[in-house]
Amino acid sequence: LLSAFPITVFAAKVDDPLFQRQWNLRQTHVPAAWDITMGDPSVLVAVIDAGIDTRNPDFKGALWTNRYEVADNGIDDDGNGYIDDIHGWNFQDQTPSTLPMRVNGQLDETYGHGTAVASIIAARANDAFGIAGVAPKVTIMPLVVLNGDGYGSNILLAEAIRYATAKKARVM
Repeated sequence: LLSAFPITVFAAKVDDPLFQRQWNLRQTHVPAAWDITMGDPSVLVAVIDAGIDTRNPDFKGALWTNRYEVADNGIDDDGNGYIDDIHGWNFQDQTPSTLPMRVNGQLDETYGHGTAVASIIAARANDAFGIAGVAPKVTIMPLVVLNGDGYGSNILLAEAIRYATAKKARVM
């Protein structure tokens, strides 16, 4: 069947060096979706896992910041029960460190899981580094509920969900 209208297919292009290896994004037509949106920074996604390596350059500008909290002053400035929760919270250790949990100081599969999940969601596109996430313009909030062995509890999960909900996370 011939159409009287030309069919044009656009697909956003990104300069991330490992994008060519991300066959899953092309298979699911994510680049075509990027023509419509690459996400919105106002959309907060809580990544509830074993922590995120927030030092990864692909997360530059992607991390949620609690604007009501003053960093490293040892005070719960926003009165939410969590001291210095600038970028999220570690429910395992009850600390503001959202870096991945370790097992006996070793890097293992669990150590990288939260980082991988956050990367798939929100790795910044067009930064000439690493990969591109499905929604590279959204904001991510790391919440640690799993320890280095990959174990957590329903209680910690419920606390993380309550925290994310209170902070207006739209996706968890």
